[in-house]
Amino acid sequence: MSQFSDRREFPRAEKVITVRPVEESRSDRWLTTRDISAGGMRMLSRESLPRFERMEVEVLLPDGSWLRVMTKVAWSVKLDVGSAAEYECGLRFVDLSAEARARLQPLLPPAPMPGV
Repeated sequence: MSQFSDRREFPRAEKVITVRPVEESRSDRWLTTRDISAGGMRMLSRESLPRFERMEVEVLLPDGSWLRVMTKVAWSVKLDVGSAAEYECGLRFVDLSAEARARLQPLLPPAPMPGV
């Protein structure tokens, strides 16, 4: 039986990265990721996000700059009581330009070796 992670298109890096909804510069609205890949990210949220909703967010890069990306909510699940957040959500990157992908590269896991 194959595991869910075996079906993923892109390898994921388990990283905590600050993300904020566009136009929400207040630090109390910032979110954090659990992991990130070239295809999207899994993050924590205080609220459920509607599936398929498009959401523009900014990702804090290692150089201290913010990268604005468009995402689409793939899933949103309620976490157990006592968790760090109310919900965990999967966001897919939508229409990610080559420039944006290059800027995200320091956050992404290394590309798999050919033939491995």
